[in-house]
Amino acid sequence: MHADCSAIVGISGEFVFPDGVSVVGELSQFQTQMGGFDGRSVDNNLAVEELYSKTKVTLLRMYILTKRNVAFKQRQTVDASVLPDLGITVC
Repeated sequence: MHADCSAIVGISGEFVFPDGVSVVGELSQFQTQMGGFDGRSVDNNLAVEELYSKTKVTLLRMYILTKRNVAFKQRQTVDASVLPDLGITVC
């Protein structure tokens, strides 16, 4: 296999975000990166063969790391004082 990590990110993104959406949001709202079991990111330009050689493992486990885009987080912040009063009381 002569794939690099960026190709694997694209393929794995289709599994985690089928049709570009998951329970946590749309793929476009996230930065994605490949990472190891320790949560550290892996250079997307590395080929899979290079990762095997670099890590010296017999079974390479890779994970898709996601981080919500800062611009999207800022749009999500809502000032509660501008929300309408629904007149509901919870007892």
